[in-house]
Amino acid sequence: MARNRILNYFHDIDIDAKAKQIVAQNKPVVEDAIESELIYTEYQNILKEAIDSLPPQGSRIFNMSRVENLSHKEIAAQLGISVNTVQEHISESLRFIKSYFDKHTDISLSLLLFMVI
Repeated sequence: MARNRILNYFHDIDIDAKAKQIVAQNKPVVEDAIESELIYTEYQNILKEAIDSLPPQGSRIFNMSRVENLSHKEIAAQLGISVNTVQEHISESLRFIKSYFDKHTDISLSLLLFMVI
């Protein structure tokens, strides 16, 4: 009877150790997923701020192109401007957004990582 209790005890310890190991292995994945979601959300917020900072015409054309998936020709026809003007607005918008990200992501991500830690 004592032998069986000892074997059962070691069996339970083994199961408990395996369960703890599985939980420990999955914990970083959950933390990584949460951190990734926070970073993604932060990038989305920065992108929205950048688009909102564009001049009205640039913002409108950028949204028509990237959100509504209209072609440059369709945008030009709807707004009564040339395709070259549409292309220029999109190019300027992309340059501005890239610059905005360069200025704001280091600070935002540093703050975000500090909050996570």
